[in-house]
Amino acid sequence: MKILDGVEKGLVNGKGRAVSRTLLEETLHELEGDIASVADRLGLDYIPLNHHIYKDYRLRDICLGYRQSLVDMAEGVVRGELRQRSFKAAKFVLSTLGKDRGYVPKTESQSTQIVHKTESKMDLTKLSPEKLRQLRGLVEEANQEPVTIDQIPDE
Repeated sequence: MKILDGVEKGLVNGKGRAVSRTLLEETLHELEGDIASVADRLGLDYIPLNHHIYKDYRLRDICLGYRQSLVDMAEGVVRGELRQRSFKAAKFVLSTLGKDRGYVPKTESQSTQIVHKTESKMDLTKLSPEKLRQLRGLVEEANQEPVTIDQIPDE
């Protein structure tokens, strides 16, 4: 085990042995930037190792490079599924990349919202100022926007 060539400050495994930068880089490459696996292999705690890696631009770039290759591979799988005319893949692409073309998933409140429009003649002058304020509050809550009711006296 390479231990003392360029020892990384603060990286000591569970056996009290310092971990070298060379060993850390080699292990990051061998395990394709999987920090949890690197921590297990070298006997290090995950959280301090993760902080150490993301403070060091070179180590961070190694991990980020492998992450980008994972994204590239996933995009390749999606492309392959699209070429096979997979509806599920098409739906995924449209919901993630097609937003600027109006393909947005409906939220629960949008798809189950029921709107009742009623037209009736009401004589609001029969309501007290307090009842009119309550009515305005209820209408604003239902409409989710301010409402003007002319009969409410100025406060």
